[in-house]
Amino acid sequence: MVRKLTYICLAGLVLSGLTGCHSKDLEPKLDYLLTLDSSNTYLAGDPVVFNLEGEVDNIVFYSGEEGEQYDLRYRTEVPVDQVEGATLTLNLQGSYGFGGGLDIYVTTGFPGLLGNDGDADRATIKELETKMDQDGNIEGWTKLEFNDLNTSATGWNWELHDYDLSGHIENMCLAFHWHPRWTNNNAQRTYRVKGSLKVILPDAEDTEMDLSNFEFTPITMNECFEPYRVNEKTDPSIKFNDSSAPLLFKGCTATAMDEGIDAWVFTTPMTLNIVEPDKGTVLKNLQNGLRSFSHTYDTPGTYKATAICSSYSFLGSKTETKKFVINILEK
Repeated sequence: MVRKLTYICLAGLVLSGLTGCHSKDLEPKLDYLLTLDSSNTYLAGDPVVFNLEGEVDNIVFYSGEEGEQYDLRYRTEVPVDQVEGATLTLNLQGSYGFGGGLDIYVTTGFPGLLGNDGDADRATIKELETKMDQDGNIEGWTKLEFNDLNTSATGWNWELHDYDLSGHIENMCLAFHWHPRWTNNNAQRTYRVKGSLKVILPDAEDTEMDLSNFEFTPITMNECFEPYRVNEKTDPSIKFNDSSAPLLFKGCTATAMDEGIDAWVFTTPMTLNIVEPDKGTVLKNLQNGLRSFSHTYDTPGTYKATAICSSYSFLGSKTETKKFVINILEK
């Protein structure tokens, strides 16, 4: 037992001595020089060259352009009052039956449907419909008008419409009310809806979301159907991401039902001031060497470029931020 303890103590002393003698050599080092090349012209369209001397393990570069700003690397949203615009574009087609069977609404005051309690969601819709007037307007909602062309002998036209949603940045929710007119002699109308939502943001790339990427919740009010009837093979049915359109309200023949279809589709409420954090470009890592790199600015202006330089060892890491103000002139 005495020998074992003595051995451990001696080994500890040896290791301690080695660590004390060589820890400085094993620590990560930032021994480099990153500079702008003296031959740069700083004209739009010409590459701006950076030269690297010394050793560094990793370089992440932010050009300072829109979407690549170092100061915005942690930003996930912009103030609502700074959103520069939001436009919903819808492409709509009605076919068969009578026009006037689809109403579209937008609001910021709806929490959305539960999606898993049909009785509760139907009760929510019944309460909502108590606020609807004879023209289909709902208190607290904006009705989006469009031209529902009647069936023609030559086919059915798509109608393209843009809607300004600048006043619906917070908690935006869309609702589609499908209620085609039904008689014993006429089919219940089918509708196809395509579209996208574009949000214009300051100091960031504009975001654009296709209708196929929206989260939808259907609710069918007809008691003969289960509440969340969707993507059924038999008509009528609401279909998501059908081959003909992201949102398809598939009607039925005059004899398929003995009542008119009454169904809704709601989008999950969303905030439109969300942005992706600005990202840098990895120019150098442990697997590749680097003595110079370049970046081309196509637009004249003043850019705050930033290089994040890091080195590593098993004792840790060191990071340094190198910033450059680059004035680009028109060529």
